Amino acid sequence: MKDELKKDLEESKRVLESYKWYGQMVTDAINALEEVERYLIYPSEERQVQVKEILVQMKNQIGPYKDFVPQVVRTVDKVLEWLSTPKNSLEKAGVTLDSHERDIDKKDKNTEI
Repeated sequence: MKDELKKDLEESKRVLESYKWYGQMVTDAINALEEVERYLIYPSEERQVQVKEILVQMKNQIGPYKDFVPQVVRTVDKVLEWLSTPKNSLEKAGVTLDSHERDIDKKDKNTEI
């Protein structure tokens, strides 16, 4: 599954590259996807929390643009789903997904990536 996620992340970065001229938000999204890739290569509980925060923030920000970048939306959803499975969940880090996602939403709702 990690190999499939890595391929999806690479494809999403390629898609976003074509929108780079739109501004810093796109560059930041590419950098965020690279951070997710690094987590898949070098996982840790601390980085898992950071990756979850990155992905939830991306999902919130990508909403208005989802029709332009459906590949990126699918990738973000896929990685979030993968992180939510029992063997990969944040509960290993002592954080429940529901409470953590609500905290992130409150904290970062208006923050750009």
